[in-house]
Amino acid sequence: MIFSLLISLCFACADSTKMLTPAVVNSLKAANTNILFGAHVRGFDTNPLIANIAKDEFSASQGLWYAGFGGWTSKGVYNFTDFNNQINFLRENKISTHIHMLVGPNLYMPNWLKNQTWTPEALDEQLKDMINKIMESNDNRNKVDVWNVANEVIDDNGLYRTDMVWNQMGWESDKSGLTGNDYVNEKHPIFIRKAFEYCRLQTKAKLEYRDYNIETANPSAFNNKKQRAVYQLLKHMIVSKTPIDAIGIQGHYDIGNFSKFISSGDLQFSIQRFKGLGLEVYITELDFGTGKNSDGTTKAWTTALAEQQKADYNNLVKTSVKAGVSRIYTWGILDGFDKGWRVDENPLLWDKDLKKKPAYEGVKQGLIDSK
Repeated sequence: MIFSLLISLCFACADSTKMLTPAVVNSLKAANTNILFGAHVRGFDTNPLIANIAKDEFSASQGLWYAGFGGWTSKGVYNFTDFNNQINFLRENKISTHIHMLVGPNLYMPNWLKNQTWTPEALDEQLKDMINKIMESNDNRNKVDVWNVANEVIDDNGLYRTDMVWNQMGWESDKSGLTGNDYVNEKHPIFIRKAFEYCRLQTKAKLEYRDYNIETANPSAFNNKKQRAVYQLLKHMIVSKTPIDAIGIQGHYDIGNFSKFISSGDLQFSIQRFKGLGLEVYITELDFGTGKNSDGTTKAWTTALAEQQKADYNNLVKTSVKAGVSRIYTWGILDGFDKGWRVDENPLLWDKDLKKKPAYEGVKQGLIDSK
């Protein structure tokens, strides 16, 4: 009897120990299945290691459509080869597909389009044709889960950017109903509403607006007016019954400079304020780079910076998920791959040799702790 009791207790202890042992988390997508995590994915077609990271680690990822970087070569002529390859790769590997971006500043638009004067009707025709062709090609209307429809249309002073050919389509009066400091702009560019409407006619996927420097609610911060302007635009769209489902916060930071957004509660407030409009909130282009020295040179990479980067990633991921974001993407996979962005600033989770950095563990633990 006593022997049997001891045996039972031993099994009970073993089971208890087994229950208390944390499960091994082998990927970022497994760390927290309540949120979608991934990256802007490029290079999968030339480097199988990059492809394997995307397949093994990510539950969602972004492909790119930049009309001015070879995608829209002339009126009515498009090159969808690379674009469609990105979508098919993500789709085939069961990675939720998110596309950035359809319309935005002239920086991203082709010369033949932005260097002309258009009538509103003629430019409207170009906008509709671009969106329709993108959706029709490759059955993209059914393969993409989220479309970043409009990007970076508001400057840091809260005004609409003047370097946008799309402004030639005209303006419409604000219908947000906001007053006081929240009433920033009297009118909004018509192309924004039109782009979202044309997308909704083609797809049931989620439609997103995206911008940078909209993390803070601090009245003394330089970009507070920008956040209020974006909030007003979103409210105007909702009241106008413009189809919109989500707001994307870009998230480009220097290592060590992010904690102020957390400690002040600004990031949490901003996420929850946007969610209060009934929208999903995403962190869409996350990276933590070393930044520059006063003379413009890139700061040297050190062990201390690597550890601070790990802490920053951990802090942002944990805080954002708890505040209510539903998707987070880093702006790339490995350091130095994108030759046009933070080339020597070591901003990402894998180094140039595709070895995991401490930042990877910071993200993974942040996802685990935010469940």
